[in-house]
Amino acid sequence: MHSLSTLLTAKRGHHNKVSCASIEASLMSRLLSSQVLNRTHEFEDAVRKVINDVNLDNDIVVSVFETNIRVLGGLLGGHSVAIMLKEKGEQMLWYNDELLHMAKELGYKLLPAFNTTSGLPYPRVNLKFGIRRPEARTGTETDTCTACAGTLILEFAALSRFTGIAIFEEHARKALDFIWEKRQRSSNLVGVTINIHTGDWVRKECKFLYFFIGDTGIDGCMLLQLGG
Repeated sequence: MHSLSTLLTAKRGHHNKVSCASIEASLMSRLLSSQVLNRTHEFEDAVRKVINDVNLDNDIVVSVFETNIRVLGGLLGGHSVAIMLKEKGEQMLWYNDELLHMAKELGYKLLPAFNTTSGLPYPRVNLKFGIRRPEARTGTETDTCTACAGTLILEFAALSRFTGIAIFEEHARKALDFIWEKRQRSSNLVGVTINIHTGDWVRKECKFLYFFIGDTGIDGCMLLQLGG
C-alpha cells in the first residue's frame, strides 16, 4: 500500500513528488493551522499550492481512514476558512470553491469502499480503480478496525452539507449505525476489529471511548470549530 505521500503528484509530471511530512505540514495541515494561527497570507498560499499541485486521480491504494481524516478533512476545513475570508472581502476574492470540488472528487473516489454486505467500508481503496477490480490490487480484505469504519461520519456529513449530495453522509451514517447495533449491550462498548462482510467481531475486547480520543477527535473538533 502506498503512503499518503503519493497523493501529491504534480499535475505537470509524475516525477515531482513530495514526502508525507510535506503533505501534512506544508499543504493539508497548513490549510487549518495557518488560519488557527491567524496567518491568512500563508493560508492563501497553501490553498493555491493545493489547487495547482494536488492530483487525486492516481493509481494508488490508500487507507480510507487516513485519507478521510487527513486529506478530505483538510480540504473541507480549508474550504470553510476560504469562504469565510472571502465573505470578509479582504482575501481569497479569487476563490471559487476549488477545494470543495476536490473534496467532492475525493469523496466519490472513497465511496466504492462501502460496497460490502454490511455497509462497513473496506480499509483500503484504489483512488483510480476502486475496489475488487484486478487493477485495484485491493478488495480482498475481510476485517477492519472500528475507528476505521465508524469515524468517517464527520467529514462525510460535512461534504454532504457543503455539496447538497446526501450519499456521502448516508454511507458513513449506515456504517456508524451498524457498529452501534453490534455494541455490547451491557456496557454500550464496541470491539476493536470487525468483519466487514458478516458483521462478526474478530476482536471482541472493548476499547473505552475509542471513537472520541486521539487525533481523529482533535481533527474533528478543529473542523467543527472552523466550520461554525
